[in-house]
Amino acid sequence: MTNALKYSTADQLVAISLRLEGAEAYLQVRDQAPGLTVEQHTHIWERYRRVQGVAVHDKTRGAGGSLGLGLYISRTIVEQHGGRVSVESRVGTGSTFWFALPLS
Repeated sequence: MTNALKYSTADQLVAISLRLEGAEAYLQVRDQAPGLTVEQHTHIWERYRRVQGVAVHDKTRGAGGSLGLGLYISRTIVEQHGGRVSVESRVGTGSTFWFALPLS
């Protein structure tokens, strides 16, 4: 959520949804920020990785000073709880980050 708000302008919608899918809880955060290239998809989950050249719009949430660890830590926590995490994004159309966790 923080990243979606950080990279979206104040007039852009950030939508959060939660639903049950079989034996999993599925949460997604969809934004209208600039979006990511296919190459960026594969690297954003790495430690200390930040997407260069994307403007930060919300400077109140620790933006600009981040270390590029947020997505790495999030993915690690979700996977250690038996879940999955991913992103769907294209340049110019925003991004949808999601994770699924087992209900048991």
